[in-house]
Amino acid sequence: LVHLAGLVEVMLRDALRVTLHGTPGDIERLSAADDDIDSLYGAIIRYLRKLAQRVLVARQPQQLNDLVGIANYLENIGDVIEKDLLPLAAKRRRLEVVVTPDTEAKLRALEAAVCEAFAKSVAAIESGDREEAMDVLESKAVVAELAEEVSEQLVARLVAEEARRLESFQVESDIVEIYLRLNALSRRIARLAAADRMAGILSG
Repeated sequence: LVHLAGLVEVMLRDALRVTLHGTPGDIERLSAADDDIDSLYGAIIRYLRKLAQRVLVARQPQQLNDLVGIANYLENIGDVIEKDLLPLAAKRRRLEVVVTPDTEAKLRALEAAVCEAFAKSVAAIESGDREEAMDVLESKAVVAELAEEVSEQLVARLVAEEARRLESFQVESDIVEIYLRLNALSRRIARLAAADRMAGILSG
């Protein structure tokens, strides 16, 4: 799971750059990274399926479900990047959308908060540290505030006399919504990692 999370984190940290400035080659490489995630995810699920066929006692059935859940959410993050963000990168290129420096700075701040929360969810998976997991759960308010700041900026610029302003607004607004979803998935991972029933499993 830690290896899977590491692959997802690399993809997550490159996603906004590719969306805003990436070449077709960059888009293709990031899409290929999701293939690696899917492959490892499949191996993990097959292994957990074998465990499920054994005699499980006490908390083990729920622990197994939680591990499957963590793997699913990690794979979901890769899918969101590959299926939702990368099409926006292609759309941005097709429509010749250029994100202004001010808007990009606000998107970068949002990205940084989402990546930080995800990194803490990875730490919670690796160490079983509930404090790391709780920090991720508390990231919701910070991320929501940053997303609101971007949205306000986008609305203010919607009236600007610029070429492709409506198209830019649509692309930028979609990016904000996607990063909110990515943070929601990180919080779901952290919630499972923080569960009392997982004590000693992740850290083991």
